[in-house]
Amino acid sequence: MMTRASNRVMCETFVAEALRAPDGTIGKSIVFAVNQRHATELTKMLNELQPELAVTITSRVDDASAIAKDFRDGKRKERVAVSVDMLSTGYNCRDLLNVVLMRPVFSPTEYIQIKG
Repeated sequence: MMTRASNRVMCETFVAEALRAPDGTIGKSIVFAVNQRHATELTKMLNELQPELAVTITSRVDDASAIAKDFRDGKRKERVAVSVDMLSTGYNCRDLLNVVLMRPVFSPTEYIQIKG
């Protein structure tokens, strides 16, 4: 299990090293978390580092499908979607620049699906 301190370091590293959009902002990104609680914690940390940077998109979030669609279509101000499994398959976001795995992936098939 990852500690709060290691989560913070990973979030800080992501904000510092993420690929940038032409306007200099962090490029559109998806961060994959271990579970719902972890996703909420990561979103909070990212937003502490840069206000309004991240949004949680998980099955427990009201209107998650609409949020995911608006994120994909550039209709949201957040640049980072934090998810568990919801955005790992069948989610086509053409202007995505960063995919961040803040959880282990044990299956080569799952890794290929996430990467694709």
